[in-house]
Formats: sequence, structure tokens, C-alpha cells
Amino acid sequence: MLTFVAAPELGPASRFVAPRDFIWDTSVPVDLDGHGTHVSGTIGQLTNNGLGVAGVAFNVKIMPVK
Repeated sequence: MLTFVAAPELGPASRFVAPRDFIWDTSVPVDLDGHGTHVSGTIGQLTNNGLGVAGVAFNVKIMPVK
């Protein structure tokens, strides 16, 4: 069983919109390559928190999709 945990640099879970996997028609869009996870982290990371780097759109909602 896979366990998923949001990175603390992305802020509270309220920033996430219901996920969707349009390929396998499920609500668990597993990123097998890690590219989408990397890109969303770069975009959505919080700023001025002393962790990692500053995101380019730190107030956006994030919807995991595949």
C-alpha cells in the first residue's frame, strides 16, 4: 500500500483540490515519474519560511491530476 504525505513546503492540506487520475479513472493520481510532483513543488512552495526555495505562485490551489 502506498502512503502519501504532502511536503511541508507546500503548506496546509487546504491548498489541495480533489485529485483525479483521468488515465486509470481513479481519485489517486500516482506520479510514477516524479515530474509532475517536482513541477508542482516548484510552483507552489511557500515563501519566506526558511525551507527550500520560494515558489513562483505560492498562493495557488494545487490539483493533482494525471
